[in-house]
Amino acid sequence: MVRETMKATETYRQFARYYDGYVQRFTYDLAMYGAFCQPEHRILEVGCGTGRVLRYLLERGCRITGIDISEEMLEIARQRLESFETAGQLSLCCHDLLTQPFTGVFDRVLVTFYTFNYFLNAPERFFSNLRSVLADNAALMIDLFVPTARAASEAEAEWHQQAFEMEGRQILMKDRRYISHNLETRTQIYQESGQMTEITTTRRYFSPSEMCELLLTAGFEQIGFSTSYDPGAFTTDLPSEPLRTHFVVKALTSSREK
Repeated sequence: MVRETMKATETYRQFARYYDGYVQRFTYDLAMYGAFCQPEHRILEVGCGTGRVLRYLLERGCRITGIDISEEMLEIARQRLESFETAGQLSLCCHDLLTQPFTGVFDRVLVTFYTFNYFLNAPERFFSNLRSVLADNAALMIDLFVPTARAASEAEAEWHQQAFEMEGRQILMKDRRYISHNLETRTQIYQESGQMTEITTTRRYFSPSEMCELLLTAGFEQIGFSTSYDPGAFTTDLPSEPLRTHFVVKALTSSREK
């Protein structure tokens, strides 16, 4: 577990320089989180990164704690959201909830933008640690990825590329993904000013039924699923497979017995 955390930390140390190049443009999920979280809630975002979701909720009057395993990501968030942190509306902390509990009590917990899929081993430990910070009748929302049509076997995987501008920097990214069982391996090569950075990550696919079992075992209830980011689209029915790109699960806990 420690080795896995160290590897992820190093990956995101490199990734922080390029992360916002395409992630900051992703806005489809923001209204869903805005409907889920209200200013009176004590909110925790797990895997807050550089603050994409944080900013949206902070600007709507919410008070939030953001945690991430990458100090480099958090430093970018601090620079961008300094006024909210100074005003006491935002707290940022470098913490790995997969390996140890956190402090505080929260009414809403967000695990955004496929963060949970990077928990390759012992996801039940994450839920055990999470339960220790949940208030009575707290609610949890997790956005999970589904392998796309671009992901194939390693022998069949092709390279795709895109160019983007980030704070005046011209960057070319090459991307290749392949699937083995329930794991997607993704290699990204960033080229900038003659320099090249290669980053490889692995994500685990959790099916809706797996997530339901994990949540029930951890003591959650009223589990709902959605295959869109429409706040009103959640249902207690398991989504039919095959799924397209993602699904969202939310759940409640009605007891503080941990």
